[in-house]
Amino acid sequence: MRIQRPAGRSSLPYIGVGCIIILGICLIVTIAGAIFLIPRLPEIMLQIGGFQPEGETDAVFANVTPIPTIQVDNSITVSQAVIDLGNYGSEALNPSRYEYTLNIGTSASSGQLATLNFTETSLMALCAQRTTVCSGTGGVYRNGRIDLRPQGAVIYADVYVAQLGSWQNLGVVMRLDSTNRQLQVIGVDLNGTLFAAPPTELGTIVRDIEQTGNDILRQVALEAEGERYLLSEIRIDDTTLTLIMR
Repeated sequence: MRIQRPAGRSSLPYIGVGCIIILGICLIVTIAGAIFLIPRLPEIMLQIGGFQPEGETDAVFANVTPIPTIQVDNSITVSQAVIDLGNYGSEALNPSRYEYTLNIGTSASSGQLATLNFTETSLMALCAQRTTVCSGTGGVYRNGRIDLRPQGAVIYADVYVAQLGSWQNLGVVMRLDSTNRQLQVIGVDLNGTLFAAPPTELGTIVRDIEQTGNDILRQVALEAEGERYLLSEIRIDDTTLTLIMR
């Protein structure tokens, strides 16, 4: 049936009610799709880059067996020390700048030792002092944040992924290896989901972070009370990173 345009109306094309309804539905679907997809864009981009989901990040740190507290005899608390980070320079541990506890004493099994405890806040302050990763001015990594976990950590940062042409806020999930002296990357965290890093250039970004962290751990030393201590073991819980130095 042919629809007649009412007399005296504009000569513009007549749009039927059905067309208006269809356009409205299309608009609603488009908006709904955008609302659904925008929060998932980082996840979609990760998978485009080769990262594959492997479960929940929290599962990596679940059921971790607590390591017994090391027994330190004849312990004294030291307020002044210098931590040597090798190629990353040395830093005087000023109690007014860093939250830390340093105790020196002896153990029955290994003689003299030092235990150095850092909070997340002090680790962030040390990172900001020695690198640009924890500031907003880093070239490839910036706005770093450290989330300590049992025997590990998630290191968050805004990472510029050249292959994707954008900044992505990612968390590198790391756990202590069997020696308790080095960190190994388990994957990448995004909103609580763990993604495995691919063996590609994108995965190289993650492995570079692992290598840098372990290079620092291999070089770290402590000078206190006229003695020099080298790293023997690392212990981590939800709030504190402890370096055991001998």
